[in-house]
Amino acid sequence: MGRYLSRDALLEAELSLDLSVMVLGVVAAVGISALAEAYSVWLMFSTDTATSMSRDLAASRHGAPRRVIRGAIVCVQAAAATLFAMIAFNATIDLWRASRVTHGFAPDDLWCIDVKTASGVEGGPGPSQGQQFIEALDALRMLPGVTSAGATNSLPLTLEPGSIPLAVRDVVLPSNERAELEIATPGYFETLRQPLLEGRTFSKADDRKHPLVAMVNAAFRRRHWPGQASIGREVGIVGSPWFRVIGVVGDVLSPVAAEPTRPKLYLCSLQATSSGEATFVVRTNPGLSLEGRSVSGAIRAVNRSLAVAPARPISAVLADLRKPHLFAASCLSVLAFVATALAFAGSFGAVSARVARRKREMAIRRALGARETALVLRIVVESATPIGVGIVAGLWAATQALRFYGTVVGLRGGGTALSAAVASVSVAILLCSAAFLPAWRAVARPLAGTLRTE
Repeated sequence: MGRYLSRDALLEAELSLDLSVMVLGVVAAVGISALAEAYSVWLMFSTDTATSMSRDLAASRHGAPRRVIRGAIVCVQAAAATLFAMIAFNATIDLWRASRVTHGFAPDDLWCIDVKTASGVEGGPGPSQGQQFIEALDALRMLPGVTSAGATNSLPLTLEPGSIPLAVRDVVLPSNERAELEIATPGYFETLRQPLLEGRTFSKADDRKHPLVAMVNAAFRRRHWPGQASIGREVGIVGSPWFRVIGVVGDVLSPVAAEPTRPKLYLCSLQATSSGEATFVVRTNPGLSLEGRSVSGAIRAVNRSLAVAPARPISAVLADLRKPHLFAASCLSVLAFVATALAFAGSFGAVSARVARRKREMAIRRALGARETALVLRIVVESATPIGVGIVAGLWAATQALRFYGTVVGLRGGGTALSAAVASVSVAILLCSAAFLPAWRAVARPLAGTLRTE
């Protein structure tokens, strides 16, 4: 039955490479942004900025190219800040949603135990294996403090369950229609406290001597029988006998992926062929720990062919699932802050250099009657052009990056339109403020002093 025994190793193998590629990519982008703004920062902290800009002005043949370079620098910084701000916003919203999601079952006081039957040993895989697991579960229920127990081949939220080609009687399905498949024992849904929406759950009477039965989740009912009764309907795997639906249970929602739940078909372990692996789920009295207790001894006392792993709380499983996503979201959030800070410093330096070059011009315009606010507005508008271009480029890059981000991290995002609006408005306000401050500082100086020094 289950594939849960190697969950940690498989998760690491699947996520480590993609996460490394993504993190290296964003680090490289921040490095490019830092290099792009180095010239502007040097201008801002130069000991003789005005003299340097006077030389730039005197060399008219270099003036236009340098203005283009400064505008390109601000554009790159604005694009990087928008890109990282948008991705970080999506990651933060996803993690917030994950922390508030209702899983569809009660994880408190719930433990999981990996069990595997050794082939070639008495009681190994065979027609009676489902009954062997039932006997082991009965032994667990006899332990002090244990209130219920069940087993499955695919513990919810751990690994991607297997999918099968689906057939539904009296319903025309596409040729590629599939559904997730999970094999469960009697008592499994009661142990998870997964809500029963219609009908009944599996019982020990649902063995191979009785008609084949199945259960479905709410997503299955919504897709194939919307607004209709599900009990008594017949479903099957392509090429297999029909199973009669006896119950409908609620959906199990992923803690890390805000996506619609897929249709799922549940078969009873006493009727389905098992692979020899299972995950036992055990519910205990509040506050009772199964760690360090002789759980494996109680199981092996019933069947010595069963290899039993230590008990682990479901809360720890859910925490492990969040670790790679929390790591990625944290990295992206920090990098977004760094990119925005670099963009602010670079824009401030570029605009400061431009203002330093135009101090005399601004002083003359003020002497001729130009208003200070009009001069400041002109500087801000001129700076807003590369900022706006950079924001548009950053939004486009973020939209493309979010597709890769969703595939690697497994999160849909907090809303692309909302994150784009927040990121673009925040970056625009921040960088336009960087353009406003040095311009206002230049016009705030006394006019007579500026004319004398310039």
